[in-house]
Amino acid sequence: MHFRNKLKRDIEIIGIIGALFSLKDKIIMFNTPVHGNLGDHAIAVGERKFIKDYFSTYKFIEIPEDQCLPNRLKLLRKYIRSRDLIMLQGGGFMGSLWPRHEVVMKQVLELFEENTKVIMPQTCFFEDGVIPQEYAQYYRKQKHLLICAREETSYNLFCQFIGDNSSCICVPDIVLINKIRSNENRSGIGICLREDKEKQRPNFVDDQIGLFAKEREITLERLTTVLSKSVSPKQRNRELKKILDAISSKKLLITDRLHGMIFAAITGTPCIALDNLSHKVSGVYAWIKTSLPYITCIDSKVFSMQLLNEYYAKESNIYDDKTINRKFDELAKRIDRMLER
Repeated sequence: MHFRNKLKRDIEIIGIIGALFSLKDKIIMFNTPVHGNLGDHAIAVGERKFIKDYFSTYKFIEIPEDQCLPNRLKLLRKYIRSRDLIMLQGGGFMGSLWPRHEVVMKQVLELFEENTKVIMPQTCFFEDGVIPQEYAQYYRKQKHLLICAREETSYNLFCQFIGDNSSCICVPDIVLINKIRSNENRSGIGICLREDKEKQRPNFVDDQIGLFAKEREITLERLTTVLSKSVSPKQRNRELKKILDAISSKKLLITDRLHGMIFAAITGTPCIALDNLSHKVSGVYAWIKTSLPYITCIDSKVFSMQLLNEYYAKESNIYDDKTINRKFDELAKRIDRMLER
């Protein structure tokens, strides 16, 4: 199995290098997922759509995370021109919670010092609330870099450790660029809840959901956005369709996962979202709060039967993306200005 996987990666890197020989200007997206987190895969799909919508004349090349080993990055460096635009996968891994992917990101920033670089919409969070001095200094010294925050708290953090806002922009989570057709035939409640270190909800939340469903004879279905298997770029759309179809078949989704809430938003599914440890759920909710009345985000401590009644009774909706798209217009203009240098 190990030999087969290595052979597969070797064949893949040859294909990537071949694509890099293209004479067209290129956008190269580093560190896209092959793990099972479908939220990260939805980010990759959103990033590709953003590039197609705003930079269609560029050749898009994706470098998955399993190709982002130090020796492979150095190999790719030989074939990437200084005028190529480097993008780095967005998500929620800047700070102290999930450091592995930020290590890769820093390696890319160092190898492509002279390229224009964009870190796609990110959450930054430190568990102790303190930004390490060396962390701030690292990003402050970067050249030709735009950091995108996907909520206000992270934007303020980025501006704080960079020293100004000239290298930062606040835009929504890139998954919100997608619009999925709403399902009119819905039933039951979907539950998509965390059991990892970002979990914040007290036990009574699960108890109340179970009691509500039992009293009203409503079917509960546990859904997950994190699969226990690898998902390749070729498998990405198929796996995303499964979870989006499952969510859009429900009258209500209850989730404490950011992309659970976003999947509900883009499929027009009523949703009660519970905030998480890094507050990225409530932070991104601020973008859709006024335009999507079928979504609410609360502190899990105030979860109640009354809220369940209210949102289970809501009708499905059509996702209104006009406000969101204006922010992506702004991001595209910022990138255009950087490419003019």
